[in-house]
Amino acid sequence: MVVFPLLFVAVTGVLLNHTVALGLDQKPVRSIWVAKHYGFLPKGPIYESELGARKAYFCEDQLSWQGKLYSLQGTYLGGFQVPAGVAFVSSEQVLLLDSSGQELELMGEEALPPLPLEKATFEQGLVVVAAGKSYRFSEELIDYEPVAKEAFSFLVTVQELKASEASQIRPQFVGEMVSWNRFILDLHSGAFFGLFGKLVADFVVIMIVVLCISGIVLWVRPPRRNGSGS
Repeated sequence: MVVFPLLFVAVTGVLLNHTVALGLDQKPVRSIWVAKHYGFLPKGPIYESELGARKAYFCEDQLSWQGKLYSLQGTYLGGFQVPAGVAFVSSEQVLLLDSSGQELELMGEEALPPLPLEKATFEQGLVVVAAGKSYRFSEELIDYEPVAKEAFSFLVTVQELKASEASQIRPQFVGEMVSWNRFILDLHSGAFFGLFGKLVADFVVIMIVVLCISGIVLWVRPPRRNGSGS
C-alpha cells in the first residue's frame, strides 16, 4: 500500500523539477472541477437577458457575452442594441461593445446620471432612470439629457435563471484558471486534499526517512554468523 503514495510523490516531484521546460507554469488546468475546488467558479445567481437571438448572462459583477467575459459592477439592468454596437447597463456602470465584442468604453460615475441607475430601456436611444428621473443618451453615448419618464415603457428584460439552467451556464464565468505548476505542487504536498492530504504526504515522507535509515543500518551492520564456530 505504501508503494502507491511513494510513486505518486516521486512522479509529481519529477514534474515539478521540469515545470518550466514542459511549460506547465504557463498552461492552465482547464477543468471545471478544479476551478470549483480553487474557488474560481462563482456561486451567485445568474441573470439572463436577450438581445434578439443572442443571450447575455451576468453573475457576480461579470458579464458573459458571445464567449467572452467582461467586468460590470452593480445590479444588472439589461443589454440593448445601440448604433455603436451593444450597451450593457448595470446600476453602477454602462459597458459599450462593438459588434465583434471589442470593448469600446466602460462608463462610470463621471459619465452617467446620478447613481445608482434604477431602470434602462432603448427607445430612440438608450434611456435610464436615476433618482426617479429619466435620461436619454445621445447616439454615441457621449452625453445625455433629461426626458419625461411617462414617455417610456420599462419592460423587464432581465430574469434570474433556475438552478438547473444556471448550472449549465456557470462554467462560462470561469475566467481565472490555476496553472498546472500550482496544481501539481498542491498534489505533491497533499494540500489539494486538505488536512487529510497533508497528513498522508507527511506519512509518505516519514516512511521514506524510515526506509533510508533502516537501509543504511542494514548495510553497515555486520551480518550475523550462524552456529557457534570454534
